Amino acid sequence: MSVGYKLLSDYDPHVLNPAFDLDGNSLDGNPNSVLDTNYSVPSNAAPIPTKESPTVYTQISPPPRSSLFVVSSLVAGSDRNAAAPDDHHFTPRTIDSRPRKKRTVNQSTSAGAPPNFAPFAPFSSPITPSSFNLPITTASDSYTPTAAASPVPSSSKITKPKPKTAMPLAKITTANGSTRIAGHAPELDTAPPVTARLPPCEMSAAELLYLFPNHTQWPKVMLRLLGSGWTVSDMASAAMYARAIVDDKVHKRRCAAMRYQTSEAGRAEFNDPTWTQTKAAPGQVSVVTDYDVSTYIPRHRKHLITIKLLDVARGVQWWPATSDRGIVSQVVRFARDNPVLCVDFTTDDIPTVATQQGFVMPRDASRSDWDTLCLHNFRTALNSVKTRMAKGTL
Repeated sequence: MSVGYKLLSDYDPHVLNPAFDLDGNSLDGNPNSVLDTNYSVPSNAAPIPTKESPTVYTQISPPPRSSLFVVSSLVAGSDRNAAAPDDHHFTPRTIDSRPRKKRTVNQSTSAGAPPNFAPFAPFSSPITPSSFNLPITTASDSYTPTAAASPVPSSSKITKPKPKTAMPLAKITTANGSTRIAGHAPELDTAPPVTARLPPCEMSAAELLYLFPNHTQWPKVMLRLLGSGWTVSDMASAAMYARAIVDDKVHKRRCAAMRYQTSEAGRAEFNDPTWTQTKAAPGQVSVVTDYDVSTYIPRHRKHLITIKLLDVARGVQWWPATSDRGIVSQVVRFARDNPVLCVDFTTDDIPTVATQQGFVMPRDASRSDWDTLCLHNFRTALNSVKTRMAKGTL
């Protein structure tokens, strides 16, 4: 006999899950089950399968019972989902149009004691919430979260980002075996940093190279020196001469740094990325007659700091010639000779200290070629030192 299968969506809920009493009697007027052949097939239902075209159907389990329903069923002495021989489970009255005998309660079961239900074990005492180890809580009880049953996979752990650390400075091993930081001139460590503000007064070219050698990175300082005839070798020698450094390797390294600073100064000052000293237009590199350095600024417009006079004097062994010493050199030497008196004085105090001590500018400061005269005086002093070193009298 062929069986007609129907779509579950074509049935009402009371047909799929009919209501029955404890004796198995249907409480609904329609005792037919899902497999009842007397029920008409809807027009949009699936075709009846045949042996030539078998169709595999997935068995649909009834919805799970809640824990409250199971407990109440056990207390009442019945369980519709149990599979033991003496239970009160539901049996359809007709399956495939064949009647089935209604199953009754086993009279041998003593009243008041629940039968042996599967999958539960026999109960020896009345069922209470404590039988299921159910905690009895009140509204005042606080909730305490519990840890997860299984550990969290390592791939899903939340880790704090590591703080960013500064990249280590690159180091260079020189030919004589010493180590220094790349791009760093250890011979100028005692000189004021490039971010130090220049004094608010006039300065000669010799004073800039002797006291502020790192400021050749400022465009106006470099172009002023180039316009006065100072070469890269002269600039490097002046910075080394002031600190009594005699080393050909250091001089070579300083010359290379000066050549780079020369191109960078012109490119920043004239806004020309291809500028070089050899390609400079006429008048771009010329003699400067205004010696006031208070308006000079660094190439990258860094935040400037004011340093003390004692910091400017640190490391200086040789000073400019007398005609090349403006009030800056005079006040810095005064601070070096009187450290207790000038411990808190800064470069901003130079005009005030010069006035109090009676320092004045030299006569050559009024000339338009003062920087060129400074170059001549420096070369004379350098040649004198080389001669004395060659004779061994220095």
